[in-house]
Amino acid sequence: MIQREPNSAPRRTCAVNPHDLIRTARRLTESGATQPTQADRRRAVSTAYYAMFHCLAASAADLFIGTEHNPAWHRTYRALEHGRARSACRKAQTMREFPAEIRDFAKTFVELQIEQQRADYALDTDRYEKCDVLRRIESAEQAISRFEQANVDARCDFAAHVLYGENTLICKMRGVLREENIHEVDLIGKVRVQHNVSLEWQFPSGVYGFSVILDNGEKRALFDEATGKGLCRLNNIDEFKPICGNQYALYWGQDKNVGSRLRQHPTNQKKVGIIRLKTYDSLRNKDIFCGIIVVDDPDNIERLLHDTFPDLLKTTKNIQQSSPTGTSTGTGPEPSNSASTMDSRTGNPCPGDAD
Repeated sequence: MIQREPNSAPRRTCAVNPHDLIRTARRLTESGATQPTQADRRRAVSTAYYAMFHCLAASAADLFIGTEHNPAWHRTYRALEHGRARSACRKAQTMREFPAEIRDFAKTFVELQIEQQRADYALDTDRYEKCDVLRRIESAEQAISRFEQANVDARCDFAAHVLYGENTLICKMRGVLREENIHEVDLIGKVRVQHNVSLEWQFPSGVYGFSVILDNGEKRALFDEATGKGLCRLNNIDEFKPICGNQYALYWGQDKNVGSRLRQHPTNQKKVGIIRLKTYDSLRNKDIFCGIIVVDDPDNIERLLHDTFPDLLKTTKNIQQSSPTGTSTGTGPEPSNSASTMDSRTGNPCPGDAD
């Protein structure tokens, strides 16, 4: 992620400047040789909304990519969708975790998008009075100015929220790669088939993660439950920080058999080396997000993820019995030299088991 000073603005060569759009909206409402028409006023309302839209799109591209000369900057800019952005701005549980500047921007964004739809497409709406149009332009200008002064990390988290939504986990994982100038690799491998000989696989490894959205009470309940089980990786709850908004990392690990570990961890299988999400009462009926990226150096990437976004849970080191309700009744983890889960493909210990 490119870190900028909160009030810095990169020099544009091709992107739409939101402040230019605000000035255009004002000109459309001014009285000159001719009185502004209803078409002028409708266009002014629509332009005020697009000033906010382009402000958000440019902010996301700047924060995630950094320069217009990179083709990825343009893809990120164009990735912002009107409907998805509106839905993201309306998610109260997530939005309340952002600072006031971001919340005000989101509220104004939704209001102006509704007005933009009316102005552009609802021909049977009431006439637009000049004072009402100027009020909407002013609200857009103030929201943009406050947004540009907001904390850069908060703006980055908000951009991830509106661009990726439930894909925030993958966005954050890829952000760690970008900061270290590390690239993903294609999920391509090969296998040699011989009679009476075990299969020989050559395949890239994956680094994966689990995350969940929690409010403060749910965060405390999960931390206490993991601590009570003896399966909490963190020393205190202050270390349990969100990766974005109120989304928290539960676990980072590696997977040589890409996808197999993602399927094992949520279960209550009698296996060691998994986090057994199903046994946590505080996660019951919660949506758990998961994602995986394929890399050449999984050990390094897993370490970077642990350091950047500390995860909460340890894997089990012994087989614990469970009650019918799914609550663990074991006595806690055994020493780390206990038997580990075996890779069904190679017969070797699965990666990601070490805590």
